[in-house]
Amino acid sequence: MENIRTKDGNTVVLRVDVTELKRAELALERQRQELEHKNEALDQFTATVSHDLKAPLRHISMFSEMIEDELAAGNSHEVSASARHLRDSAKRMNRVIDSLLDYSQIAYQISTWSDVDLSDIVADTLSVLDGHAREANVRFEIGSLPRVQGDPELLRRLVQNLIGNAIKYRHPDRGPVVRINGRIADQQIELVVEDNGIGIDPRFATRIFEVFQRLHHDESTYGGTGIGLALAKRIVESHNGSIHLDTGFAEGARFIVTLPKRMRKTK
Repeated sequence: MENIRTKDGNTVVLRVDVTELKRAELALERQRQELEHKNEALDQFTATVSHDLKAPLRHISMFSEMIEDELAAGNSHEVSASARHLRDSAKRMNRVIDSLLDYSQIAYQISTWSDVDLSDIVADTLSVLDGHAREANVRFEIGSLPRVQGDPELLRRLVQNLIGNAIKYRHPDRGPVVRINGRIADQQIELVVEDNGIGIDPRFATRIFEVFQRLHHDESTYGGTGIGLALAKRIVESHNGSIHLDTGFAEGARFIVTLPKRMRKTK
């Protein structure tokens, strides 16, 4: 508010509503912080991707040179083994690139929101993983699951990643059990996926959600590119939610996904 005195001696009181200006400033600050966060994530992502793409490239280069040397020396019987290693490295690079494409196609914020029944999502996922689950003799315990708003296809991929991990990292000395539960707390929905597998060291509770982070380097036992949980985190964050490892759970691994109860008008 400002008092303005005119030439004839009268006073005019001028009121200026700065509410919209303040809102715009706050929105601009949020955008600045979000951009800063994305730039940091991009730097980390670029460094990680560069490292993980260079590894199979080095192998391809090395085994190509070995094949060339073996052919020049007339050791044709050793070429087969080098060619097999060369092919395996190319396959790994292809898997890494496919994983990167999956990761990059998930937007930071989804644009289409639907009313989704998590029971249907879990049922679909168990159908997809049925062969793998039967082979591993997994017992599933499914509790009450609420409805949530979001992108059904992305939520399906989220649940498939979490359940797939629970099956993959089962304990060799006990029958695998995977429990899936949900609950509504205040204005949030929780989805909990836990198992009685080999578990995860609490020291790596943050690292496991980074791109291409693998705690087990023996791909013959635990295959994959190490992008599954990073993908899960990105899907959850695109729904304005969060995911974390329950570090107090010692009987295996327990992941807790928290999603807003209501965010957008559904279709």
